[in-house]
Amino acid sequence: MIAGLTDLFHTSIVVDDLPTATIAMTNAFGFTWAEPSCITAPVRLRGEVVKAKRWVTCSIGEAHSIELIQQVAGE
Repeated sequence: MIAGLTDLFHTSIVVDDLPTATIAMTNAFGFTWAEPSCITAPVRLRGEVVKAKRWVTCSIGEAHSIELIQQVAGE
């Protein structure tokens, strides 16, 4: 763990293709993933807060999770 960062829960990475990214991260690091879910939540876009739909998943079984986020096309 990085000194001073022990209270972090997860790191988020925005990806172009969630299924491809989960396979690549599993192959590279051995991660296991939670079932992906589609959510709508506020995001800051060009200085404005808007609601955006996106697919998300988190690695499971690790002290520090990796969250992968893919924006839904057209949103």
